[in-house]
Formats: sequence, structure tokens, C-alpha cells
Amino acid sequence: MMLHICIKGKTNAFYGFSLTMLFLFALTIKSFGQDLKYIELRNDGGYVLLYDMNEARWKGIPPNLKEKIVELNKSGTTIKQVALRDDDGYVILYGKSEAQWNFVPKELTEKILELNRKEIPIKQVALRNDDGYVILYGKNDAQWKGIPRKLKEKILELNQGGIPIKQVALRNDDGYVILYGKNEAQWDGVPRELTEKILELHKNGITIQQVALRDDDSYVIIYGKNKVEWKGIPDVLADEIQKLKEQPKEVDVQPIAKSTIQPEPEQIKQQPQKDTLRNQSEKVQQEQENRNLAEANRGGVDLKDLLTLIATILGIIATLAGIILTVAKIKSTKSGG
Repeated sequence: MMLHICIKGKTNAFYGFSLTMLFLFALTIKSFGQDLKYIELRNDGGYVLLYDMNEARWKGIPPNLKEKIVELNKSGTTIKQVALRDDDGYVILYGKSEAQWNFVPKELTEKILELNRKEIPIKQVALRNDDGYVILYGKNDAQWKGIPRKLKEKILELNQGGIPIKQVALRNDDGYVILYGKNEAQWDGVPRELTEKILELHKNGITIQQVALRDDDSYVIIYGKNKVEWKGIPDVLADEIQKLKEQPKEVDVQPIAKSTIQPEPEQIKQQPQKDTLRNQSEKVQQEQENRNLAEANRGGVDLKDLLTLIATILGIIATLAGIILTVAKIKSTKSGG
């Protein structure tokens, strides 16, 4: 009986230690994959791809937006979303209810400023080239301009029913997708392949995270746990998505190239003045710092991930040593009996 109690105690301790080590190992495995967060498409092939907390990759976007993304990355500020127009108009959301924008309707900028003053979280912004837009905020509140009648009616229905609105994706030809409630969606004027995928995910109870649309029937849909499906997007973006799903986490922000003079974007009042009043020498210095940031982190493994992996390996070795000692003691006890 004493032998049984002794073995049981060691076994419970061993199981507890082993489960702890397996949990740490699972965390380490997860850290060796990027968490895709948001993808925004332009009709001319430009895009922004957001992943993890505040990291991004892009192509064909305005210099002012590049600078803001790099600034937020360096400061560790969470980037929530980027909305793009084909004429270099954009909105970038970050922090709680902060934003920067350029070439977007006055009504939209006034609403962003109002929400910022009231500290109401902004969930998402969708833009059209003709000044149409949707801004989602609070639980299921929205403001819009120049969007299809069916979409307006759906937003009002959801608002009156207290059903959360998750995302709106717009095309310039009145096509749209709206995600809401518990994995529900409504759409119009989008490709059949996309609607079939949405229905499949809904039927199987797999969460739809985000949809991005272009006017030529290209699309991206993010769903489940870091799963992505697309059609017609640029090869370079498809390659980026695949790499992010395979590579370890790293800061990988592209350096800013020298840009031509463009109107500075309007800023939220609480933003520091340096965002809009940066002189030429400061720009050159900032560009060099950004290049150094990209070069220092390109192709490297995050130190935190590496240390976690080492700790896990040491834990596995300790576990194996414990097993060997336990077996040896059991054998010794039996032979002594």
C-alpha cells in the first residue's frame, strides 16, 4: 500500500509537470506563425496587410500612410485597420479611437473627431472612390454616405435590433458584404465563389474574420484561425500571405522611400504636432531610422520566441530525466521489497 501511494504521488507530480511543459511548448509553436489581422485592397494592385499587433506590409500606398505605419510600429501602438481609395485617399485607425486620414469626405472627418472627443471606439471604416463611406463605432452604431439602399436598410435593421455589426466591405459599383451577429452576412454584387465560401463557413460554424473586395471580382476572406482564401489578388500579396503563415514573428516594416511633396493629412486634435509639422531634416533622419529598423529585423527570429523555445527544450529534458529517476526508484523499491 505504501508503495502504491508513493508511486501515485510521483505520478501526479509528473503529470502536472508534463502538462505544464506541453502547454509552454504549444505556446512556442503558436509563436512561430503570424496572426493575419486585416487586408485592404486597391483596384490598381496596391494593398496593406496588417498582422500581429502593429506590423504591416504594403504596396502602392501614399508616402504619408507609410510614414504613419512605421511610426506606430516603432511606438508599439496597435494598428486596428486601414481603409484605402484608388486616388490615395485613406484612413488608418489605431489606439482606441485615434485616426489619420487624407482625401476623404468632410462628414467622415468630422465624425472621427467627434468620436475621438467622446472616447467612443471606432470599429471600422470602409471607403469608396466617389466619397461614399461607412464608419462603424460603439456596439452597432454607424454613419454612412453614398452606399446602396439595401445596405442602408440592413444597417438600420441591425441597429434597431441591437445586433453587433462586425465589418462592411464596399465596391465602387454598389457591391458589398456586411458581417454581423454570430457569423451572419448579407451581400450583393460580389463573386459567386465568395458567396459560396461565406455560406460554407456559416454552415460549419467557422467564424468569418474579414472580407476585402475589388471591383474586378477579386477578393480576400480571412476566417477561422488564421485561414485565408482569395481570388485574383496580385501574386506578390499572395506570396506575402503565405510567407506570414510560415515565418516566425518578426518586426518587418518596409523602409520609406523619399516621396514627392503631398498635402499633409488632417490629424485628430489630440495628436502631437510633429505629425503634421515635420521639417525636411527630420524627414531624412526618420527615413534612415526606418531603414535601420527594417535591416536590423529582416529575416531574424524574435528573441522572446527563441528564449521560449530554449526554455521549452530544457523543460522537456528535465521531464525525461524525471521519468528516468522515477522508473529507477520504482525498480529499486520493488527489488528492496
